[in-house]
Amino acid sequence: MKRLYLTRLNALLDALKDEAIDPVMAGHAVLIRCPPGTNDTSISGRAIASGLSPTPLSPWYANPATAEHGLLLGVTNLQEDSARQSWLMLKPLLHK
Repeated sequence: MKRLYLTRLNALLDALKDEAIDPVMAGHAVLIRCPPGTNDTSISGRAIASGLSPTPLSPWYANPATAEHGLLLGVTNLQEDSARQSWLMLKPLLHK
C-alpha cells in the first residue's frame, strides 16, 4: 500500500506543481493554504457538492480566532489518472 499511496501522492503533487501554492505533505494528504479572506469550510462544502472531498483545516483549531484556513487533500482514495482533473475542479472553488 505504501507504493500505491506514494504514487497517488506524487500524482497530486505533480498536478499542483505549476500553481502559485506551497503544498505541504501531511501523511496521506497534502495541505494547501486557502487564499486570504476565504473560508475553508465553505470551499469544502462546495467541493463536496462537486463530488470532491477535501477536509477543511480550520475546524481542527481549538480557538477559531487563530485558525488557519486550508484544505487537506487526501490521497488514499485518489486515482492517479484523475489527480489533475480533480485539482482543476477544485481550483476555481478557492477563488469564489
